[in-house]
Amino acid sequence: MTDLKQDSTIANFGIYHRKAIQAVCTMQDRLRYFPSMIQWVGFKKTSIPVEHDARTCGKSSYSFRRLARLSLDVILASSDKPLRLTVKLGILIALLAFVYAILNVFRYFSGEIEVMGWTSLIISIWFLAGIIIVLIGIVGLYIGKIFDSVKNRPTFIIRETVNIDHKL
Repeated sequence: MTDLKQDSTIANFGIYHRKAIQAVCTMQDRLRYFPSMIQWVGFKKTSIPVEHDARTCGKSSYSFRRLARLSLDVILASSDKPLRLTVKLGILIALLAFVYAILNVFRYFSGEIEVMGWTSLIISIWFLAGIIIVLIGIVGLYIGKIFDSVKNRPTFIIRETVNIDHKL
């Protein structure tokens, strides 16, 4: 849901250049999920395959509930994809209600509808629900843009300076 390519074999293990770590430290995110932050700063990276041993004793302190909470936090902090999916769902619901309305107009003129008012009421509810979901998604996208700007992340991260005597 975050559109970040995650390698589950790497996790937080790695050797990082000082500039990459300094760039991550300039980020003022409240949710500090290191794997997504190190990807966001965008420095070159490579990996070396390593065979991991199984855990010999004990068990992970992360329960399913903690893992679910972490994944939800990471998704919400680094992606607006759920909001975009909400807008698409609302459009789909509104379109299906519209198609159902057209179908029922034909059924009305052919004399198949026996209970008057019920169909128009259901169509109205579903169509308006779809429109409301779309509008909530759009408002959510605007709030997501505000959330991104409040993070106060640096606009640019300078990897290297050339022929400059002073540090930026």
